[in-house]
Amino acid sequence: MSIFSDRIQRHAKRFAGYAGAQVVVQLVNGITGLVLVHALAKNEYAWLTIVNSLLATISILSDSGLGSATTSLGGPLIGQPDRFRSLISTTRSLRLLFAALSAALILPVGWWFLQKNAASTGVSILLLLFTLTTALPSAEAVVLTTVNRLYSKLRDLVVSDFVQAFARLFLVGIVWAVGATATLAAATTAGAIWIQTLFLRRQTRPLLTPLPPPSAEWRKPAMKVVGHFMPLCLFQCVQGQLTTWLLSVFATTTAVADVGALSRLSLFFTFLALPLANIVAPAIARCTEPRRLIRLCSTTVLGYTLAGVGIVLVGALFAPQILWLLGSKYAHLQSELVWYLGFQAVGLISTVMWGIVLTKGWVAQSWIHIPLTITLQVIAATQFELGSIPHALMFSAIGSITGILVCARQIYRGIKATPTVR
Repeated sequence: MSIFSDRIQRHAKRFAGYAGAQVVVQLVNGITGLVLVHALAKNEYAWLTIVNSLLATISILSDSGLGSATTSLGGPLIGQPDRFRSLISTTRSLRLLFAALSAALILPVGWWFLQKNAASTGVSILLLLFTLTTALPSAEAVVLTTVNRLYSKLRDLVVSDFVQAFARLFLVGIVWAVGATATLAAATTAGAIWIQTLFLRRQTRPLLTPLPPPSAEWRKPAMKVVGHFMPLCLFQCVQGQLTTWLLSVFATTTAVADVGALSRLSLFFTFLALPLANIVAPAIARCTEPRRLIRLCSTTVLGYTLAGVGIVLVGALFAPQILWLLGSKYAHLQSELVWYLGFQAVGLISTVMWGIVLTKGWVAQSWIHIPLTITLQVIAATQFELGSIPHALMFSAIGSITGILVCARQIYRGIKATPTVR
């Protein structure tokens, strides 16, 4: 019993250390973002916001379920190194292919956004070039990170995250010193990702050498997973960047910069979400007794709801002090701050509820979320002024609101179907 207890304590300490390291990484990333908010002129920051939205979109499309395929197929292969390397080679090549295809699809849209927001031809070309040179190594970095995760190499995971976060902070500091521009800021992101990818290659080399060519054995099951995830990924890549895209089309460059600056405050919600994957989800996954499951789910949702509402109230009461973090260029965004925090709070609740649904596998008929969201957004488009930050945020929040409703239904049905343990 004591050996078993010692093992639990040892694993608990490792995961606690990893969670603490993630807090540090998020804090460093938050500081880096705030430095850029202060350093860049509004038009430059608007262009950087567009570039970041393009990168996020390419990242989602380049995954399209490959992350889940690598994890689900790779887990049972840990004791079979040859087959594991073959799987990683296959998913790596697929991810790089998807990243290239996604970039070919998204970068022309990015060109249009940048031109519409008064970026010069030269600046637009450089920004899109740095977007491409960030997206490709980032796709490889995700695969190599999954290798470390499957082998439970928590120390390597922490080190690689630290390398990327501090490298970018260092590069951004240099850019601020010499005179920040959107192009140089995008270059720092590309540089930090390349540094992290090279570091990950060195970490995983003992596990992946020799790396065989991609195998048809794994291509078919991986693509089967992709087929299940692709519609959801396409939906998420649009919904996740909707606010930035709407303002890029219907509003001014200033509005794009404003919402980009406000997005740096999502750090508060990122910290709140950290315990979800490491603490809350495993507890819910292990629970099989309906009454306890009801308590766990309701306590989790209620706790995160109260926390989200609390942040919104703090934002409303101390808006000038919070906006001080963003600098004088954004001090006028007091009402927009409250709208943005409300948008993030709704998104947090939706994320938590989706986490419960996915953890328990209560996904049957959850596809209804997509047509329901699209239908409501089509109706809302006729009523909202999409060039307004509050209206753009409300429009974007429809996806989270419908997610909450669908997840409430899924959780209710899931708990009701859970057999009582006697």
